[in-house]
Amino acid sequence: MPRIGIPVPGVTHVARAAAFWTAELHLDVSPQWHSETWRALSHRDGKGPALGLMHSTSPPEPRPRLHLDLFMDTAEEQRREVRRLVGLGTRTVDWDLYPPEPDFVVLADPEDNLILCGGPQGGGRRPGPARRQVGRSRLLGTRGLSLPSAGTRPRPAPAPVTRDPPPYNCPT
Repeated sequence: MPRIGIPVPGVTHVARAAAFWTAELHLDVSPQWHSETWRALSHRDGKGPALGLMHSTSPPEPRPRLHLDLFMDTAEEQRREVRRLVGLGTRTVDWDLYPPEPDFVVLADPEDNLILCGGPQGGGRRPGPARRQVGRSRLLGTRGLSLPSAGTRPRPAPAPVTRDPPPYNCPT
């Protein structure tokens, strides 16, 4: 029976993306799934692969059909994690689809793939009656603090392609 394996974002610089995601999610690069155009990142506790990274020459989509959600247990943990992610090289995205009082923050990783950093409500769900809604600047803990925004970091130039990625082989 088929089952979902791991998410695999396309990246321009495989090694840079691997360094970012291993630091962000506390993963290790799997030596058996490693090439110039591919990295599999595994859980450090040995539970298997968690994320794949595949070389891509296409630019990131401004409104991708698929993105990663990272959930935090508390609003304070979410604020700390957003600050840590910005320190690792993400940038905040001036997202025009935010609801009026979001409980999540949209970030772009160093490869400009979008990440939703959700709080205790699971990112985007309406807060229950016990949770007071807060504005984005309070949620980020950034009132009076200037964080990088969508236009402050130039996109990296695409890396020259030295060889095509291997074709997908799907047995029939």
